[in-house]
Amino acid sequence: MDCVDNPRHPVTRALGAFPLVFVGSVLVWAFYSFACSISIGYVLLHRQSGQPSFRWTAEIIIFCTLWFLAVFSLVKVCKLGPGFVRESDHSSTVADEESYSLVPKDALEDRETQRMAKADGSRRYCRKCRLHKPDRAHHCRITGACILKMDHYCPFVFCTIGHRNYKAFILFLGYTSFLGITTAISTGLRLLQYAEDATALDYELTSVNWALLLLIAAMFSLIIVAFTAHHLYMISKNRTTIENVERTNRLRLDESSSEARRWRDDNMLTRDERRKLRKAAAKANIYDLGAKENFKQVFGPWSWRCFDPRVPTPGDGLHFPVNHEHHARLQSLTEAIRLRVDENHV
Repeated sequence: MDCVDNPRHPVTRALGAFPLVFVGSVLVWAFYSFACSISIGYVLLHRQSGQPSFRWTAEIIIFCTLWFLAVFSLVKVCKLGPGFVRESDHSSTVADEESYSLVPKDALEDRETQRMAKADGSRRYCRKCRLHKPDRAHHCRITGACILKMDHYCPFVFCTIGHRNYKAFILFLGYTSFLGITTAISTGLRLLQYAEDATALDYELTSVNWALLLLIAAMFSLIIVAFTAHHLYMISKNRTTIENVERTNRLRLDESSSEARRWRDDNMLTRDERRKLRKAAAKANIYDLGAKENFKQVFGPWSWRCFDPRVPTPGDGLHFPVNHEHHARLQSLTEAIRLRVDENHV
């Protein structure tokens, strides 16, 4: 029972690693089946014996490059980690200069780390970690820590996806998508070639492995491409997976504006008032600076470094540039709905 209730129990952690082991096994098997069995064993040595093999060599190079990039990105996702909220984060307002070198200079003027509020209007605080939570940070039950700009916990990489490893995670999805598509198409063509080859009697059992590779590559491609497209859309809107689900609308107000008025939490609001706030939060995302700037916040300025998983996500995960127009609109609506005059101060 303790194993089930405690996600950090050694047994639970060991079981949780199985999806990552599965992903790694599939990648290794795919490399053997395509690069060794199909491209080298069948195409180059058997089919193309004595014939020019530039096309097939190029095919192997493309596959191996995508495979290496996908595996390397996966390793970086796990190695970088999501980025954890530390006590020192609240005593320092100076960001890492190297990290911020990739963020537009006009976005550095905002240093506020807590624009969002709890249900009662107070600052967000994690009782488990005993830390104030910066905006976009959430407590991860699996890792038992507060994660900077937490997106979600992904069992297939055995890691929480947060500010630091989000770029590497997106690159892993992208490279894996291209790898799956390339593998499916090339394997399909090789199977058609094999079916017409009367001299390939030694490959009868091997062809079953190729057919299985085609099936898995096609299936994984459909799933991962859709998942990648979803994340790219959320990047264009500057939302995390959690923010996309919750649509947080509890904007923290200045103490001066609520000094003589009482904050109305969600339970005190009418259904229509909650609907208005939720609709406003969906339309007026305070972090949405436009698709171009939103992508820069994840990948940095356009260069080869955008595709390098070794380069972490720009910024420190504490401070985020804000769309002041959206912020003012949401603040005005929040004051109108959530605050009411406290008769004790009249």
